[in-house]
Amino acid sequence: MIFPISPTTMKTKATACLLAVLALAATARATIIGIETFAYPDGNIAGQSGGAF
Repeated sequence: MIFPISPTTMKTKATACLLAVLALAATARATIIGIETFAYPDGNIAGQSGGAF
C-alpha cells in the first residue's frame, strides 16, 4: 500500500536536504598535491587542427 506524503512533509525533507548539502559544501576543501609539467615533443599544439577523421 502506498501512503501519500503531505506537502508539508515534503517541504520539511527538502529543506533538511538543502541544509545538509549547504553544510557539506561549506566544509569542502581541496589541496593541490602535485603539479606536472608536460611538453609535446614536436612543440605546442595551440592553433593546430585535430587532423583528418
